[in-house]
Amino acid sequence: MKFSQFLLSVSSLILLLLTGCGSNGQIPGTPSGEQSGTDIRIETRTDTVSSAASPMEDLRNLPPALSEASRFMVQVGAYHDPERANEMQGIARGRFVLPVINEFDAQHGVYKIRIGFFNSREEAEAFREKIRHDFPADYVDAWIVAPGSDDQ
Repeated sequence: MKFSQFLLSVSSLILLLLTGCGSNGQIPGTPSGEQSGTDIRIETRTDTVSSAASPMEDLRNLPPALSEASRFMVQVGAYHDPERANEMQGIARGRFVLPVINEFDAQHGVYKIRIGFFNSREEAEAFREKIRHDFPADYVDAWIVAPGSDDQ
């Protein structure tokens, strides 16, 4: 008798697996025909960019690179506290559409917050005057520096 019970159990299990044991999608307690609202659809899109010009032609049309000595930045602060430096960098990034650099100066133990790369001292000076005017409480002490050299 034990073998027949075992055979019946195995047969029932096989039958259950072959006919499926999944849900019919019906939410318990709802009228038949109503489906659950758990259908998830994921849409993807691939964007591609094509260019008629060769990659080498693109490189030839780039402006000449600026040397480090010809770039100027506006330094808006120097902080010993890295969290305060990060906070000030975030504020500046929210205000300006220019690079905002948080550079650690190990010699002086400060984090320098610098904005922009300007081609000339005059461009940097114009930006400095604008931010001093627009945000006088925050940037009144801003000054111009040339990265890679001592603060000027």
